[in-house]
Amino acid sequence: MQIVQLFLEKSKNKINKGVGSTNVDSKFKSCCANSMYRITETIINDKESHERLFDELSSRIADIMAACLSNLSQVIAMKCHTQVAEPAH
Repeated sequence: MQIVQLFLEKSKNKINKGVGSTNVDSKFKSCCANSMYRITETIINDKESHERLFDELSSRIADIMAACLSNLSQVIAMKCHTQVAEPAH
């Protein structure tokens, strides 16, 4: 639980750094930190998950990875169609 608490504190710091920033990278990091904050806050507040923390985290990480990978083929297809073919010299 100490590690989860550490992630919670780090995510708060990242969110605060991204607030009001015009840098796209900072906004992206702030959005990711917000997700990390919400997940860690849920873990800390869910007293039942303390006993099964590893199982809970594994399941949540797998769900996040599945969500990210579900659109991968569409992203690859879009990148292939938008790439400009340059003639070889």
